[in-house]
Amino acid sequence: MQNGIYEEIINNKIFKELNDEGLIIGKEKLDSLEAKKYLTQYIEEITRTALECLREEGAEPQEYLIKQVQLCNEIIELLKQKLSYNY
Repeated sequence: MQNGIYEEIINNKIFKELNDEGLIIGKEKLDSLEAKKYLTQYIEEITRTALECLREEGAEPQEYLIKQVQLCNEIIELLKQKLSYNY
Protein backbone atom coordinates (compact mmCIF):
# COMPACT_ATOMS: atom_id res chain seq x y z
CA MET A 1 0.00 0.00 0.00
CA GLN A 2 1.16 3.49 -0.75
CA ASN A 3 1.65 5.87 2.12
CA GLY A 4 -1.63 7.59 2.92
CA ILE A 5 -4.08 5.20 1.24
CA TYR A 6 -5.31 3.80 4.56
CA GLU A 7 -5.94 7.30 5.86
CA GLU A 8 -7.77 8.21 2.66
CA ILE A 9 -10.06 5.17 3.01
CA ILE A 10 -10.87 6.09 6.63
CA ASN A 11 -11.45 9.74 5.70
CA ASN A 12 -13.78 8.75 2.85
CA LYS A 13 -15.75 6.45 5.17
CA ILE A 14 -16.13 9.17 7.80
CA PHE A 15 -17.06 11.73 5.14
CA LYS A 16 -19.73 9.39 3.76
CA GLU A 17 -21.19 8.69 7.21
CA LEU A 18 -21.31 12.38 8.06
CA ASN A 19 -22.83 13.19 4.68
CA ASP A 20 -25.50 10.53 5.28
CA GLU A 21 -26.40 12.46 8.45
CA GLY A 22 -26.91 15.62 6.40
CA LEU A 23 -23.83 17.38 7.76
CA ILE A 24 -21.72 19.63 5.57
CA ILE A 25 -17.98 19.20 5.75
CA GLY A 26 -15.50 21.80 4.59
CA LYS A 27 -11.79 21.46 4.07
CA GLU A 28 -9.10 24.08 4.25
CA LYS A 29 -5.39 24.18 4.84
CA LEU A 30 -4.32 24.41 8.45
CA ASP A 31 -0.95 25.80 9.46
CA SER A 32 0.95 24.50 12.48
CA LEU A 33 0.03 27.47 14.69
CA GLU A 34 -3.67 26.98 13.99
CA ALA A 35 -3.37 23.22 14.47
CA LYS A 36 -1.88 23.74 17.93
CA LYS A 37 -4.85 25.93 18.89
CA TYR A 38 -7.47 23.45 17.65
CA LEU A 39 -5.70 20.43 19.13
CA THR A 40 -5.44 22.21 22.48
CA GLN A 41 -9.17 22.94 22.43
CA TYR A 42 -9.86 19.30 21.56
CA ILE A 43 -7.71 18.01 24.43
CA GLU A 44 -9.43 20.47 26.79
CA GLU A 45 -12.86 19.17 25.79
CA ILE A 46 -11.84 15.52 26.12
CA THR A 47 -10.19 16.14 29.49
CA ARG A 48 -13.25 17.97 30.83
CA THR A 49 -15.50 15.09 29.73
CA ALA A 50 -13.16 12.51 31.29
CA LEU A 51 -13.08 14.39 34.59
CA GLU A 52 -16.88 14.55 34.65
CA CYS A 53 -17.05 10.78 34.02
CA LEU A 54 -15.14 10.16 37.24
CA ARG A 55 -18.14 11.28 39.27
CA GLU A 56 -19.86 8.26 40.76
CA GLU A 57 -23.38 8.14 42.08
CA GLY A 58 -23.32 8.65 45.84
CA ALA A 59 -19.58 9.40 45.99
CA GLU A 60 -18.35 12.07 48.36
CA PRO A 61 -17.16 15.31 46.69
CA GLN A 62 -13.71 14.87 48.24
CA GLU A 63 -13.35 11.42 46.63
CA TYR A 64 -14.33 12.91 43.27
CA LEU A 65 -11.76 15.68 43.65
CA ILE A 66 -9.01 13.20 44.53
CA LYS A 67 -9.80 11.11 41.45
CA GLN A 68 -9.73 14.23 39.27
CA VAL A 69 -6.32 15.26 40.60
CA GLN A 70 -4.96 11.73 40.16
CA LEU A 71 -6.12 11.60 36.54
CA CYS A 72 -4.61 15.02 35.81
CA ASN A 73 -1.32 13.90 37.36
CA GLU A 74 -1.35 10.77 35.17
CA ILE A 75 -1.94 12.88 32.06
CA ILE A 76 0.91 15.21 33.02
CA GLU A 77 3.19 12.24 33.67
CA LEU A 78 2.37 10.78 30.24
CA LEU A 79 3.17 14.11 28.58
CA LYS A 80 6.39 14.32 30.55
CA GLN A 81 7.42 10.84 29.37
CA LYS A 82 6.49 11.50 25.73
CA LEU A 83 8.36 14.80 25.67
CA SER A 84 11.30 13.63 27.79
CA TYR A 85 10.74 16.74 29.87
CA ASN A 86 12.29 17.03 33.32
CA TYR A 87 10.90 19.54 35.78
